[in-house]
Amino acid sequence: MILLNYYKADPATHVLKVKNGKNAASGRGLSFFYNAAVTSVVAIPVNVQEAHYIFSLQSHDFQKVVVQGQLIFKVVDAERLAEVMNFTLKPNGEAYVSEDPLKLNDKVVKPFQQIAQKRVMGLELKDALNIGAALRDEALAALISHEGLQNIGIAVTDLIIDDIKPNQETQRALEAEARELLLQKADDAIYRRRKAAVEQEGTIKDAELANELAVQLKEQEIARNQLDNEQQLSQARAENDQLELAAKIDLERVRNEQVELEAANDHIRADVKAYSIKAQLEAAASLPAEQLRMLALAKMGPGELIASAIEQLAMNADKVGNINFSPELLSSLQQAQGTEA
Repeated sequence: MILLNYYKADPATHVLKVKNGKNAASGRGLSFFYNAAVTSVVAIPVNVQEAHYIFSLQSHDFQKVVVQGQLIFKVVDAERLAEVMNFTLKPNGEAYVSEDPLKLNDKVVKPFQQIAQKRVMGLELKDALNIGAALRDEALAALISHEGLQNIGIAVTDLIIDDIKPNQETQRALEAEARELLLQKADDAIYRRRKAAVEQEGTIKDAELANELAVQLKEQEIARNQLDNEQQLSQARAENDQLELAAKIDLERVRNEQVELEAANDHIRADVKAYSIKAQLEAAASLPAEQLRMLALAKMGPGELIASAIEQLAMNADKVGNINFSPELLSSLQQAQGTEA
């Protein structure tokens, strides 16, 4: 009696059905009955897988460096991988007959470890701790084109480096050094702040002194300008006083000249008037009295004529009996007197 087994693979598994040493079927997600006595089933996962890694490297200064992360890969050629590693299932179809499937991650991580060791070996510890991004890009490019992985049908799709760190003792030493460096930087910062404060204070004092000096110089300049202005004003006032005095002297001289001229003119006018009066007197002396009287009357006004007539009457009062003055005559005399006034 032949005992047949049934096997059904999921779509993420590539199955090889090997019967009597030859491939009877190959593909993803196959299902079939088989005779376990003459048939072997090889099952290779072809989905994307993560290989977690953590390994130690040595830096150029002989310090240990621990690298940790994940490497993402997938099987792109299951038949080629099956030629190198044993993925044969046990007759029950539930487990592998060898430990090769468990070694797949190590086989993928090993090339990356070699690349990382070569890179870190050329760096000092502090530099090695800071090459995560550069190492990732460099190693990923090398793994994608790695011939050994391609030969076994594996393609690396991504590389993640979670951490690069030293051992605990070195890390504590680095932390202490960093702490001391931070404290030193803090001390330096305090020193620089104090120095800057002192320099700033000195600058402020210098500025204050310069300001005071500038103020003093300005005050001296203002005082000199005021003194110059006062001297100019005094000189101007003295010159003005001299001009006023000269003007007064000139005015007084002109007045004296005018007085002398007026006196001379008065003297001349007096001489002329005296000469005129003398000439008139000499002419009048040669005229008869009656003619002189007539000339005087010719120059008199109506009121003077009436007054002269009354005077003649008074001189001959003994020959005159009564004199009657009419109201009209008196009124005319008053009007003539008011007019002359």
